[in-house]
Amino acid sequence: RWHPDPAAWLPILAFPAIVTNIMFGQNGLLTAALALMALYHLDRRPLLSGFWIGLLAIKPHLGLLFPLALLLGRHWRVFASAALTTLVFSLLTLLLFGVDTWKAFLGSTAAARHALETGIAVWNVMITPFSNVRLLGGDIMLAYGLQAAFALLYLTVLIGVWRGCTDIWLRGSILALATLNFSPY
Repeated sequence: RWHPDPAAWLPILAFPAIVTNIMFGQNGLLTAALALMALYHLDRRPLLSGFWIGLLAIKPHLGLLFPLALLLGRHWRVFASAALTTLVFSLLTLLLFGVDTWKAFLGSTAAARHALETGIAVWNVMITPFSNVRLLGGDIMLAYGLQAAFALLYLTVLIGVWRGCTDIWLRGSILALATLNFSPY
């Protein structure tokens, strides 16, 4: 609906990342849809936009930069809606599944870090500076150092764009790029 060419869906469906997500059952299509819907509704329906952002809590490392972008863009209602949505759904999981689920989630961070550092989380399918350094045989300290340097670079660009530009497509593009590269995972 957003593209003037009615056949625009054909190259979208042929995009390799979509095929990969479908083949391997990844949630990338879901998280991308949540982020896209949040940006699409950002100015016109702020509460709905915040709702979509709040649902990104299913992948916490993908939601790290959204609060900053919302604050920089002065999207207070979106920020509040996202925070409330995250809180409500977090409490719902606590009520429905108990504290053990949260303990397991928090405990899994060590396993995720181990998988990232040792290559169990396959580096060649990741786009982060960390994974590229490790894929090329670099050590962990170099990988984390380069990841931190690039994270600062992405953060600087994000701040500049969200402060000095109102074009939602440019804002959304840098937010997506920075989000995918900010975390080493």
